[in-house]
This record gives sequence, C-alpha cells and structure tokens, in this order.
Amino acid sequence: MTVSHSPATQWVLPILRWAYWHEDMQDPPEINLQFMEAGLRRRLSPLLKQALSLAHQCADAHTNLRLVFASRNGDISRTTDMLMSLTLGDTPSPTAFSMSVLNAAPGTYSIATADRSPNIAIAATGSSIGFGLLEAWMQFSNHPDQPLLFVYADEPPPAIYQANHLHAAPHAIALLLGPDAQHEIRCSMQANLETMDSPFPQALAFIQCLINRTSAWQGEGRSWHWSHHDR
Repeated sequence: MTVSHSPATQWVLPILRWAYWHEDMQDPPEINLQFMEAGLRRRLSPLLKQALSLAHQCADAHTNLRLVFASRNGDISRTTDMLMSLTLGDTPSPTAFSMSVLNAAPGTYSIATADRSPNIAIAATGSSIGFGLLEAWMQFSNHPDQPLLFVYADEPPPAIYQANHLHAAPHAIALLLGPDAQHEIRCSMQANLETMDSPFPQALAFIQCLINRTSAWQGEGRSWHWSHHDR
C-alpha cells in the first residue's frame, strides 16, 4: 500500500526584519558591505555580496546572532571555474577553494562581524529554503530569547551542467527571527506523492509569501505552504 499523504508538519517563524533580492527586480536593494574589510569583500562573488548585504541589513544592531545559511547550488559559478581550471592542469588558489564551499558565506559573515556564535549551512536540493527555514525554527525554539539570522542565496548552474531542474535568476533572502516580533510566517510541510511539481523554484515561492502574504510550492514529493501575518 502506498501512502500519498501524511500529517503536516507546522511551525511559526517570528520575524523581526526581512529583505530579499532577485536579479530581475526593477528596484533592487543597494549593496552595502562597509561593515566588512576590503580584503573580505574582494573574495565574495556577486551573489554572496548581495546575500551578506541583506544579512547585515536584517541584523541591524543585533549582535551574537546564530546564523543558518541555505542554498541549493551554493556559489556554483566559482566552483565551476575552479573545476575547469583543474581540467586544464591549473592548481586552484587557496582562496578560490575556501570560498567555494557551502559554509563560506556564514563563515565570512562571522569573521566580518567578529561574531563567534554558531552557524550552519544547509543544502537540500530543490527544497533547500524550506528545510533551511525548518532548521532555523528548530534552533530558535531551543533559545527563543536570542535572535537568529537566516540567509538563503542561490543561482542557476552554468550551462555545462545541462541541469534539468528549475532555473531562476540569482536571488537571495534574509530573515531575522527574534522575540517581540511584530510579524510571523506560518509554515507547513506535508508529504504528498500525488501533487504536480510547481513550475518555479521554491525560494521564489517564498518571496511571494513576503510580498503577497501567502504562497505554496510543490515538489520532491512534498507540499509546502507559507502565510505571512501581523502579530
């Protein structure tokens, strides 16, 4: 017997601040990395510059922030360049290698802000933002008196991969979770083997929740739903 549905997992994210960016925006937020030393700024790809700028914007004056970073592909343009260099017999630079790993973004942010709070990097294929938000909620639930920063950033893989998953312009999202929040996002996830996959990436569905108050996404055998409310 095949079970196509299961009870939904539900949780609530208390949101102090949020920000988002995608490459097709008509009025994108300005990148501001003045909190970061020039040497660190030069190491960042365009995608991570956008993501960490949003992160610092959301963090505002808060300090001692745990950080959950999520991405499907990570900094895949840099990784691809490094792999292509290897095929030509070139040795990648230590900087290129260190910035190609998934936890380079949260690591760089913690260095720039001199914050030794724990951070974690999450990759879960097409559901990376959904499971990243679930991780953020679990961590925040353990210490609800301490704000937590969630950051998501992704870009489509280069054409050489001939990837068959959904493509989208580069995009990034940042949320600050904390007590006394005036907004909340109610999240649910349910196994559903019968649903048709959504024709757009999950992160863009979540951005629609921030804009339009509610959104849904289906894929990889699960249905996700988010709704944005005032508290």
